[in-house]
Parts: sequence; structure tokens; C-alpha cells
Amino acid sequence: MEGLNNMDRITRAIKQANKTREVVQEDKRIVSGLGSAFDNRIEVPKPLLESNKIIAGMLTNPVSESYRLLRTKILRVMSQNKWRVIGVTGPSSSSGKTLTATNLAVAIAMTPNHSALLIDADMRKVALSRMFGIDPDYGLGEFLSWKASLEEVVVCPGIDDLGVIVNTHPLQGSSDLLMGDALRILIDQVRQNDDNLVAIFDLPPVFVGDDAVALSANLDAVLVVVDSGHTTREQLESCMDLLKDVNIAGYVLNNAPDSDRKAQQEWGY
Repeated sequence: MEGLNNMDRITRAIKQANKTREVVQEDKRIVSGLGSAFDNRIEVPKPLLESNKIIAGMLTNPVSESYRLLRTKILRVMSQNKWRVIGVTGPSSSSGKTLTATNLAVAIAMTPNHSALLIDADMRKVALSRMFGIDPDYGLGEFLSWKASLEEVVVCPGIDDLGVIVNTHPLQGSSDLLMGDALRILIDQVRQNDDNLVAIFDLPPVFVGDDAVALSANLDAVLVVVDSGHTTREQLESCMDLLKDVNIAGYVLNNAPDSDRKAQQEWGY
């Protein structure tokens, strides 16, 4: 198992991530504009959203109700624990984590008196920019390397109260950036925001590098997404072992047949 072979590297990454909990000097280039960062609006055609299965805001789509139910449960858990920053991950890239994170963010943005900031922290890919059909000049990589401010990287994809930070290009060796001061400052700003802002990080799969485990040490909680047809019990148990020191907000079981109640109960979802 690739994730288990990386245990030593992941352990070191967690230790390094914990060091970033120390207070750092805020850089005005980065923290300025959090309140107005959602003003950079790009209208994304609804047919494109629907074709990419971003349907949480489409009330006539029967599947959208599942995402709104997930939204209600997650917001309740987050409110009870005073959490503001959550990550979404899974054992592998086939779990459907990005689609879950995206529709969860849309559903939260639709909630009265709430807003959502969706961040593509799976920096080896450019999934979110493709899903929304946007190609901004700056993305998460530029933000983390102090080359761009929040006002320059946050895009509102035509959905009220939703901000998105995408990747402009795939980036290897991203764990060092994800554990740097810039992201720590951003997370602190979200927690200090008084407008019921929720940040949702689309994390890499747990078994791909050490990014997900390292970054989750600085988040409030993690939502774990698994695929009924691909994720094995052994993979899930190994995943949860790597996340044993992280708050788990809940689980999402994708692609489960409606009639497969026994399997869902057996797996504990």
C-alpha cells in the first residue's frame, strides 16, 4: 500500500505542519481583501455546471437533494464544534471527493447567511478550474508562494456567496507550500471572519503523497469520501489509521445502490 509505505515521510510532514501553528506575522498582501475577495465574478454557464455534475444549486435535479442533506448535516456538526475549516478527501482519486467538495460548497453558499470558500488543495491536478471552466491569471500556487493576494486568486463562479481558489497548473512537491505561512494565515482569517464563512479544502487522496495528512493537521475536521464499487475495507481502515489524529466530520458513500442497505450498514455509513 503506497500510503503505508510513506508512513515515515507522513509522520515528518505532520510534525512540520504542527510547527506552523505558531503565531506568524500577517502579510497585508495576503490578508487584505478577504471581505471583498468574492467580488471577482465570472458567470459560468449553467449547462456547463450541469454537465460537470455541479448540481447542488439545481432544485429540479433529484440528486441535488442529497448534497443539500449532506450540507445540513455538516453545518450542524461544524456549528456544534465551532469548526470553520473542513477538508474533503478519500483513499483514492476514484472516490468522488472533488465532486463532493464542490457540491457541498455550492449547497453551503445557498444557505441563508452563509458563504463558502472552495479551495483546490489537490495541487497535482487542475480539477476545479476545469469543472467551472475558468482560467484565472493566479491560483493557489501563486498565493502560497506570496506572488498574489486573495483579491487576485478568489473567483466567484456566478454563484452568490461562493468563492473558489483553483490551480492554474499542476504542481509537484506541493506539501511544503501547503504547510507554509501563507495558508496558515488564510485559515486564521477564515476562523476570524464573522460572516458565517466556511472554507472547504478539496484535499488530495490520502494515499497520494503526504499532502492530505499534512494539511489536515491545520484544519478543523475532514470529511472522508469512499466509493462503494472501488474502495475496499482494507483501504478504508488504512486511510482512517493515517487520519487517526484528525477530527472526522463524517463519511460519504458514493455510488451505493439504493437497495444495498446491508452493505451500507456493514460499513457503518
